[in-house]
Amino acid sequence: MELIKENDILILKMDAPGNNIMTGDFMDSLLSCLSEAETYKYDKSIKGFIITGSGRHFSCGADIPSLMERSAAELEEYNSTGNLPKIHTEQKHALTMQCELPFPVISVVKGFCIGSGSEIAVNSHIRICEPTARVGQPESTFGILPALGGIAKTTEICGLSDAIEMVLTGNLLSAAEAEERQWCDILCERNQGYSTAVRLIEFINDNFIDYDRERSAEYVAEFVKIQKTGIHNIRKIGIAGYGKMGQDIFNVLHDNIFDAEFVVLCRHDADTYKEKVQKNLSKNLKRGKLTEIAYKISSSNFIFTTDISHLNDCDLIIETISEDISEKRNLFAEFDKTVKEGCIFASNTSSLQLSEIFSEVKKHKFMGVHFFYPVKLSGTVEFNNCCDCKMAEAFCTALKKEPVFFENEYCFYLNQFISFAVSAAVNIKEKYSISTSKMMEVLHDIFPQHALFGMVDSIGLKLFTSGENDTLVKRIQNLIVSAKNYFSGLLNDGCPGEPGNFLGYISERENEDSCSEFPADEIKEMIISAILNEAVNASEECGCDMTSILSDTLSISETMNSYYKDFGYEKIKNAVDKMNSIIPSEAFIPASEEIFKKYFD
Repeated sequence: MELIKENDILILKMDAPGNNIMTGDFMDSLLSCLSEAETYKYDKSIKGFIITGSGRHFSCGADIPSLMERSAAELEEYNSTGNLPKIHTEQKHALTMQCELPFPVISVVKGFCIGSGSEIAVNSHIRICEPTARVGQPESTFGILPALGGIAKTTEICGLSDAIEMVLTGNLLSAAEAEERQWCDILCERNQGYSTAVRLIEFINDNFIDYDRERSAEYVAEFVKIQKTGIHNIRKIGIAGYGKMGQDIFNVLHDNIFDAEFVVLCRHDADTYKEKVQKNLSKNLKRGKLTEIAYKISSSNFIFTTDISHLNDCDLIIETISEDISEKRNLFAEFDKTVKEGCIFASNTSSLQLSEIFSEVKKHKFMGVHFFYPVKLSGTVEFNNCCDCKMAEAFCTALKKEPVFFENEYCFYLNQFISFAVSAAVNIKEKYSISTSKMMEVLHDIFPQHALFGMVDSIGLKLFTSGENDTLVKRIQNLIVSAKNYFSGLLNDGCPGEPGNFLGYISERENEDSCSEFPADEIKEMIISAILNEAVNASEECGCDMTSILSDTLSISETMNSYYKDFGYEKIKNAVDKMNSIIPSEAFIPASEEIFKKYFD
């Protein structure tokens, strides 16, 4: 073995026969390397020290026959001189010396790490384990005790009770058990131990002025928290567009993903936007919502720019500009010319065909990623024709949101589901001549946050009526088209298409007294039953239970399962039949009781 210095990090890779069995020659080499490491004690350029084993194991511990022979000789020497043998004191000094080094000392453990091998690890400041790790102090099983600091350090790390159990029983801990008993500081994925150690050392050096080994648990906790927000192979995220949706998407990403850089492309006022974000971060620090480390990272991991070339080295670019097919297509065509290979392009469209948006893209993977408004509160992100599902799942894990994946006619299905519910309400409203405001009152108990027509108001009629009809799920196509025609008529009559205009416009033109009597309870039953029927039909067709995601999409007051239990199958079937009498549609063919029970029992 040898000690090497690479990028200001000391690396000791143990590579001896028999899975690093600690023979006399092994110990001589180890002591030599650790003594050399000690000479760097006052070298301010050293960032850290990593100890690891090559091959399958960290170290299988002492060579038992030679250990027994050596122990007998050392005992004889002690009996004759009254002093501990020189070789023993040298070995103990070499291992315990690690604790005194002024930079992070990290043992990366895989496979067996037992006996004297474990004593190397426990004398380090930090231990990173891969899933294959098996750790312990089995010396007691052949009549001796750990003598190189193992007992004291294991007690310090794990506590007296666990240390006594480990030392006296000689039982080995799995990696998960070692983490549970705090022997393992970080449990990483297979073959990721060394790279994790390097990233931890860089993190400590970047964020703490003076390393304090007594604060190693604090460093690890901050590092782990930030690493959990990371996304596989995504280190730089571009956001193209900084309107209302772009701001909300940036905020939720920046608030939750610390292990990435952000580049926000805006048309103007880049410095003003940056200043506003910095002020919000300062407020969150003062209010205790951010730790000092999180604040430091969040303050330095983003830029706002009007220069499109600043996105060239991004790993993921999310476009959030207005729903204009030409603008989106031209933007991605420009990115395709200059952005590095491997970057994923994502459009936050809610309805436009992806094949049209990305028609000029030749070199990059692409997909639809649809955030729902309000972005911060919505629990779902919809991926359409997703090109990397593992990345998408990691992305949503970091955001604490649920991913849902759709393809072909089910692309943008969550938006179609909203349109379906709104369309059902429109047809009932027209059937009973109920004003929009009265209809919202009737449905308030079901949709307490914004009711269905409130969703139309927040989306805007232009967006609500956009999208190709022939790409819709066929079962609900004619129903959605009927509502689109209704809202298109309002657009043609002069209702502004932008968000926030529909409710004001319609309230000035509708007669509140047009229908003073209407079956409110029956209307609620029809709306809920239609929603439940479509949810189970879509789940059956897609082959996965989407009921909870669809429930979250509409923000209904109770779970779908609760509504089913309250109503029962017969009432739902009758209510769906009534809907079919108002507007005949494949959507209002009741699913069988067996299918309902599959999802709600």
